[in-house]
Amino acid sequence: MKSALHFDSIEGFGAWFIIISQNAETQLRTKHRKDKISFDIIIKKIKELSTGHFSADNQKRLSGPNVEVPVFEAKMTGDLRLIYQIDIVANDHEREWQAIKIFGIYTHKEMDNRMWASLSRQLGRKGKEYRDRCAVRIKAENAIDKTFVPALFPPLPEVEEIEPISWLSEDFSDEDPVHSRFLMDKYVVFSKPLLNTMLADLDVTFPHIVSTKEKQIIEHPHSCYVIGRSGTGKTTTLLYKMLIVERTHQMAGGDTPRPRQIFVTQSRVLAKKVEQYFKTLGHSLIASSEPLLQLLEIRAGQRGAILDDEDDMINADDIADWSGNLPLKFSDLRDEHFPLFTTFNGLCSMLEADITDAGWSKSRKYTKASVPIGTSERGRHSVTYEVFLRDYWPHFPQSLAAKLDPSLVFSELIGVIKGSEETLEDAKHYLNRNAYQSLSTRNQSTFADSRENLYELFMAYLARKEMLGDVDGADRAHKILDFFKLRGTPGQRLDHLYVDEVQDNLLIDTLILRMLCHDGNGLFWAGDTAQTISVGSSFRFNSLKAFQWRLEQKRRSTSVSSSQAAIEPRTFQLSVNYRSHSGIVDCAHSVIELITRFWKDSIDRLAPEKGVAIGLKPLFFVGWDEDAAGLDHFVFGDSGNRIEFGAQQCILVRNEAARERLKSKLGNGIGLIMTIYDSKGLEFNDVLLYDFFGDSPAKLSQWRLILGALCDRSMVAAPDVERNKQRYASICSELKFLYVAITRARENVWIIDSSERSEPMRMYWTERDLIRNIKPGTNAPRLATSSKPEEWAQQGKLLFERDKWIEAKHCFERALQPENVAIAEAYRLREKAERSSLERSNVKIRNAQFREAAEAFYLCSRTAGRKRTLDFVRLSGNCYKEAGEYLLAARNYHLARRFNDSVQCYRKADHYEEAVRIVQTEADVEPSLAADTIRVAKMFYFSQVQSLPSSLDRDKKLKQAGSLFDSLDEQLEYLEVRDMDIAQAVLLVAHGRVRDAAELHLAQGRTLEAIDLLIEKRDADTNHDISACRATEYILDGLWQKLTFSVTLAQLAEDPDFHKLLELMKEIDWASLNSVSRDELTMFQAIVNKDRAALRELGQIFFIANSLPAALLCLDHYYTPPLSFNNLTVYQMTEELDLFRKYSSLLLHILADPMPTDHLDLRKLFGFQKLSESHILLLAGSYLHKTHSSASSGQDLQLYMIDFMRHFQTEVSNRLRERVCEQNLICRQCNTFRPCVTYAVFQYCHWHDRCHDAHIPTVSFTPSFYNARVRIHLQQILIVESLHRIYLYNSYFMRIQRSFWLKRLYDALLPPSHVLGGLAIAQFQHIVEFPEATRTLQQWIRHRIYSRRYEPIPTFLSDLTRLGTLAMVFDRPYALEQSLLRQGNYTRLTPPPLFVRPNGGQIVHELIGFLEDRFPPHPHCLDAAVLTLWHIMAKPVPIEIGLLCDLLETLCRSLVLAICFDRDINIHNVTLPRSWLMRPICVEAERMKHFSMFFMLRLISSIGDLLVQIYTGHFAEHLLYENRTLTSNTVPNRTRTIFISRVCRAISLLGYNIGDSYLRSRILSEITSLRMVQLPETQFSMSYKNYVEARSWDDIAHAVRHSTKGSAMDEMVNIVHKDRYDNTRFSPRGVRVVVYEKIETLPNLLIGAIPPVASSIDAGAPTDVLILKAPEAPTEAASAQIAKAADDEAISIEIAAASGAKDADNDIVTNLDADESVEDVAQQAIPHTTDLVDGPLVDEPEIPEATEDERRNAMIIQQAYRQYLSRKAKQHPTQLAVMRDKLFSEYVKVNAVQDGRYRKMMLGPLPHVIVFLDLLYIEILESKNNTKKRLCSNLKSEEADLMDTLLTQTNDALKKITKWKRTLEPRSEFHSSHDSLQLKALIKEMEEFMRNNLPELHIKVSPETNAEFKMGYRGIAQEPVPPKPVSSKARRPELNVEDVDDF
Repeated sequence: MKSALHFDSIEGFGAWFIIISQNAETQLRTKHRKDKISFDIIIKKIKELSTGHFSADNQKRLSGPNVEVPVFEAKMTGDLRLIYQIDIVANDHEREWQAIKIFGIYTHKEMDNRMWASLSRQLGRKGKEYRDRCAVRIKAENAIDKTFVPALFPPLPEVEEIEPISWLSEDFSDEDPVHSRFLMDKYVVFSKPLLNTMLADLDVTFPHIVSTKEKQIIEHPHSCYVIGRSGTGKTTTLLYKMLIVERTHQMAGGDTPRPRQIFVTQSRVLAKKVEQYFKTLGHSLIASSEPLLQLLEIRAGQRGAILDDEDDMINADDIADWSGNLPLKFSDLRDEHFPLFTTFNGLCSMLEADITDAGWSKSRKYTKASVPIGTSERGRHSVTYEVFLRDYWPHFPQSLAAKLDPSLVFSELIGVIKGSEETLEDAKHYLNRNAYQSLSTRNQSTFADSRENLYELFMAYLARKEMLGDVDGADRAHKILDFFKLRGTPGQRLDHLYVDEVQDNLLIDTLILRMLCHDGNGLFWAGDTAQTISVGSSFRFNSLKAFQWRLEQKRRSTSVSSSQAAIEPRTFQLSVNYRSHSGIVDCAHSVIELITRFWKDSIDRLAPEKGVAIGLKPLFFVGWDEDAAGLDHFVFGDSGNRIEFGAQQCILVRNEAARERLKSKLGNGIGLIMTIYDSKGLEFNDVLLYDFFGDSPAKLSQWRLILGALCDRSMVAAPDVERNKQRYASICSELKFLYVAITRARENVWIIDSSERSEPMRMYWTERDLIRNIKPGTNAPRLATSSKPEEWAQQGKLLFERDKWIEAKHCFERALQPENVAIAEAYRLREKAERSSLERSNVKIRNAQFREAAEAFYLCSRTAGRKRTLDFVRLSGNCYKEAGEYLLAARNYHLARRFNDSVQCYRKADHYEEAVRIVQTEADVEPSLAADTIRVAKMFYFSQVQSLPSSLDRDKKLKQAGSLFDSLDEQLEYLEVRDMDIAQAVLLVAHGRVRDAAELHLAQGRTLEAIDLLIEKRDADTNHDISACRATEYILDGLWQKLTFSVTLAQLAEDPDFHKLLELMKEIDWASLNSVSRDELTMFQAIVNKDRAALRELGQIFFIANSLPAALLCLDHYYTPPLSFNNLTVYQMTEELDLFRKYSSLLLHILADPMPTDHLDLRKLFGFQKLSESHILLLAGSYLHKTHSSASSGQDLQLYMIDFMRHFQTEVSNRLRERVCEQNLICRQCNTFRPCVTYAVFQYCHWHDRCHDAHIPTVSFTPSFYNARVRIHLQQILIVESLHRIYLYNSYFMRIQRSFWLKRLYDALLPPSHVLGGLAIAQFQHIVEFPEATRTLQQWIRHRIYSRRYEPIPTFLSDLTRLGTLAMVFDRPYALEQSLLRQGNYTRLTPPPLFVRPNGGQIVHELIGFLEDRFPPHPHCLDAAVLTLWHIMAKPVPIEIGLLCDLLETLCRSLVLAICFDRDINIHNVTLPRSWLMRPICVEAERMKHFSMFFMLRLISSIGDLLVQIYTGHFAEHLLYENRTLTSNTVPNRTRTIFISRVCRAISLLGYNIGDSYLRSRILSEITSLRMVQLPETQFSMSYKNYVEARSWDDIAHAVRHSTKGSAMDEMVNIVHKDRYDNTRFSPRGVRVVVYEKIETLPNLLIGAIPPVASSIDAGAPTDVLILKAPEAPTEAASAQIAKAADDEAISIEIAAASGAKDADNDIVTNLDADESVEDVAQQAIPHTTDLVDGPLVDEPEIPEATEDERRNAMIIQQAYRQYLSRKAKQHPTQLAVMRDKLFSEYVKVNAVQDGRYRKMMLGPLPHVIVFLDLLYIEILESKNNTKKRLCSNLKSEEADLMDTLLTQTNDALKKITKWKRTLEPRSEFHSSHDSLQLKALIKEMEEFMRNNLPELHIKVSPETNAEFKMGYRGIAQEPVPPKPVSSKARRPELNVEDVDDF
């Protein structure tokens, strides 16, 4: 990549590197065009200099002999001189060398030695090292005199400490600081390509020279953050990095894909300029590779070309696609569109187009489409700050909003409450009240003291936003992120992402950008939070970096791809300002210092900014009265020669009011006046900051806060910001505004302010000598300078691009460009109208303003060029539309060829003829809009036919309406549905069907009209064919009928209809289909072709799209026949299990549906039809039909509803059981779940290919693998859990499955070897299924514990240990609170003698106590655990060897911690595996545990026998491994090796961390005793050889330290307390030292792998090593205890032996290598009390039994209600009562209904339902008649649309009510089935109709109607309140349900 921008040097040039300024390049190009002789002379001179020929003529000082960095002149002709300097620049080899920097070509007249002397002194400020390097001259070897070669140097710092200067004059000269321009100018390499373009007279732009720091950024190969203040070159580095990537691709050639690079910023102007510059550089680089002759041809072609010089004077936001022919959707981007330069808003618009295209935005959550930021349509607005200020802020409660800055409030609402990282996890996507108030005050300090009020404002904001239907930037971001989460990113992702001015985005916006880029190493974030004055952003770079790092960590933990992980991004800071000189830069930096001093976390802390050139300090005019004549004089000059400010000068004021006030005072000819907010992003040579402090909203008392930063505060009193942060919060914002104002200037800053509020800031600047105070009477310079028209025009275009219409208009007026003045004025008028209030009282004014703007834009179109004529017409249409002039807007839109907009406006203007014409003639109209227009036009025309009398107008409207239909039948059907009987009759007459029209009139009571029509007697008829779309629907329906659920292709092999459907399917035009139909056809093709891959993909697509029947059909065929999962990776297995879970969840969902017959999709899937509420028809050939015992082949089967439901539930359950059992059996045998342990540890398996476990290389065992393995077990557990829907929970089959998978899960969590990982690296929070699986596991574990008995004894202890461990992992709070492990049946039974220690201790209870590890612990819990483990090994007691090792390791860990805490206040100098230390350590609990040497020795005494049993298998019947005992020869030796190693390491770690020589000698003796049983001619495994063959304790210690060597899962860690850290010695190999201060932080330190460095540690000492203190001799008390313990154990070892062991230990230590030298832990006395041996050490806790409380019967009092009903019945009967009585009498006569529940409902609540239907019918009919009356009058467009919808829904409602009445009438067949469920379903359907449908009809139901329905609903459909559960006294016997098949 570095060579991408390399240019060849010029042939014949020497070794000196030549760089020239832009000014020099321009001079050379001019010389070549006008004076080729001089040009050749100049080139010749440059060539001489490149060879190092520095003769007297070539290197003459211009700046005098005393300047240390001289400027030279080289004589060329008598009057022509080349001015240059010897500079230091970076080369391509990460070094720096001397180079010749050419400033320009000048004549004697143009040269000013004072200027060059000034420039030399400026250069000298770069430091002594720079000056010395510039002065070095190295003579060339074997060369003539005065010939030198460039010197090479190591890199210099970018900017050394700026040295003070005293030469700057104190007066105020009005001369330009030319020397600063030379320093800040851009320089390019004088290369062969550059010279060729000069010779070819071809204007190109080459990349300029960058600084060393910029070069590092550009060449950095990974992601980075670039932070820098204004003008430091952030965008330059970004652009060059893009250029290198693109150029590298071009140079590589071939078929490599083009890198997808995208530049994103908030400013469209910036994006456009960067794109133009990028293209310019790109074309130049392409030209650089061409030879001179080719360049000459290019130039000749340019001369002959006709250039389009038309000005592109239009706002970039008004161009749909300003950057080219971009597609509307992001997914449609192709390689040719890259590199892409766009705004964040534009990028989101493309993404939203993808969302809309996917149909996802139609979900209920996003029913309203998003609006691009900046949209000006009021129906829906994007809430920008301007909209917020206009439409929201005035409506907030003044009690909350008063005294608050609206910009800060808006930033807090959008940037924090809605746009912060925490909102991503909340379903509502904003912080709730508690979460917001709990935010860190450090990170979000603006409203830290008033968050309650802010949240109330936020709730008011949400309410108003919902009312207005607006969306804000956070809404848009969350919508896109939600889409990404569900559907993924659309299209191909990006390779490189470049974000400029990132601080202007929300934090959640950066997540969108990150998700679009697939490469974590391809990110470039640039910005500066000091410039964040754009409201809506609450942003810090540290927050961005932390957020992105968390995202990357999460991606790493969840990603299953093998792509290279992202490297942590590097942060670069650019501190050199190339825009402003040091006078301005230093003053601006002082403002930053104030912000970081008082608001530490409001912006990012950066190194001080430096200016490359020195300049005049800002001038602060003190004591100038606003009316002082001197002020007016020095600003504008003499009154007779008044000069306004020039094009490169600007006056900045606080706000619009200040600008208008200044204009009224000084006149309109003052020059450019802008607000600070509007000036952001602009640059001027000179800036006058006028009355900034005087117009500040902050008070003087608040500004006095600045006084706290003074060094000398003896004379002033500064307030304390910490006491009231909220009071001074606005000063932080004010200082940011001040910073932006100062940094707008390149050369001069003038501050004029006479208010008292300016004094604190002026005092602060004065004390630091950062400003010059100018008082009245001082000879002040004149500020205003004149400009040429060309300069005004250029500045006007710049301001126009920045949307500064007033200022742009001012510039164009000075430039004498009336056309551009008119354009700027039009934009100004539009902006004025847009900012107008939307209150009703202001509508007329606002509309008039938009009309004025529309007329202005239309006039602009008359004078605009061809390129922009249509655009201005369109803008005119926009303004007319906002003004409500829809007809004018429609015509302008039509002229501008904006047909969609034109159609919409014509509709609003009720000009449907024009709208329909456009829809029918123009192909660019959106189909949905066209269809909707036709729909409303039909109603519009027919409503006029309905209302108009017989006339030509009615015939015309009828003809217009008829043109919108394909046939007469369609028209008649349309009118019939809407009950437009008059129009229907007119239509019938027009087509000769007089009789039908007459009958229609007669039916409606219009007799005379009927008679008139009967006289004519005409009749007609028409037909039409079925469309291709309808045919496709038929084909799909046929396929669904044939290929229903579980029907195989073999069953349809002889079906000719099915094969015919397949043939027809081939002839379908797929291009005309919608996506749903296309996917369904693809599904059937995949089923026929048995394409499992396609079925898998389609199944997921349908599942995501919530098309559940199609998804189930796909997946059912995908799993037919069952798949084998063998040899899949764990990562692949997670995907397969996730897919199978979806499949099973679909079946479970169907089983849980109480009424599947109500779902059309289920009818289609399973092949049945709902004939009525009581009957179902099973179609022949369907799965349900074939499995029914009464079915006959080829004939449909009719069933009652209840029989069908029973059969349906049974067969779906059978299918679920079949599939899950098959899958479970496969997974039980699948090797993916079980990696081979011996192969994992030794990379060898003695079974070789016969091994049923997976052989996985060691390198694959990573934390990701471990967590993925755990996840697949949890997934399978959830799959097995689904069988509980079918099997009884306590069935034998389910007990077996639960037991099996609990054991498998334990093996995955705690594998036999640390190589496979352990709980320490578990990341449950990243496992999606963990919460659900945890709930399932809690049930499984509890049930297993409750039901476990002692039998079978061989597996009891193993089961108890495993269940107890799992309970502590997944159910610890409940297990401890309810004493879960003590609730099992085994605790209520007499334990077998095997489980009782001598003298009465029960090992079960002691083991439970050890597993629970309660707080506070029992004092003797450790002693009890030691004796329990000793008992297990000594008796022996059957137990699995892996579990025994787990217990032994846990016990050794507990002993070490307890003894170490007893030894020291803080745990210190403890060495344990990291996996042991990751568990929480409770200091108080460890200190409360008692431990005894006596018991430990007893435990150690059994270790030797245990090792022998594992090694030989002799007497190992009690040690189990995989359902075998270790006596079996089938247990491989390598498997035994693993457990021997674990036992040796665990017991050795006990001695390693306890400084007791005797204890160590005992451990050494027990371990080495294994040598006595060594098999002949065999060697011990290297895994434990160092333990068994140890000759001294140091050999054991060495083996311990290296026990985790080479493992990625674990490591040996030595934890040391900070206060006792000794950095003078080195730690042993194999051990990582972790220095901690608080024990709570230890897990984080172990994860981070970065040891803390205490302040007491030498700076030069290594931070990852630790040497322990010298060993202490054992105390006499300790020796006595050891002796007593030895006597008690009958061990004949003398105390002297222990001393000898210690001496030997010391001898060994002294002989170790330096890197293995480690000193022992301190000795301590360990108690060896034996007085508790005679009884149990741990009391069995009492388990609280469920007490028999008195049952408090909840009396449901109904007496009062019954009395109320009784009184009501005695009242006089109403009309409703009469109707109910009549219905009751009719229902009584229905004898077919026998006594029972149904009859009770029929005689009780059902009459109320019938009365309700009658009343509701009357009310809807009345509403319908009123609607029809409105049809008799002319309708507007909106009314026609409403009437069409309303009439359709009203008629549907009436038909539905009529149907219900017929269904429920007394003589209806509905009652003959006596089906209460059907009646209940019907009433619920009515309730749903009342709740959902009636509101859409705008019908207000009367109270009487509501009361009748509620009475009927309560008696029939309302669910009864479930009774309170009553706890049973005793466990009832289980019911035998083995023969029950009704599920």
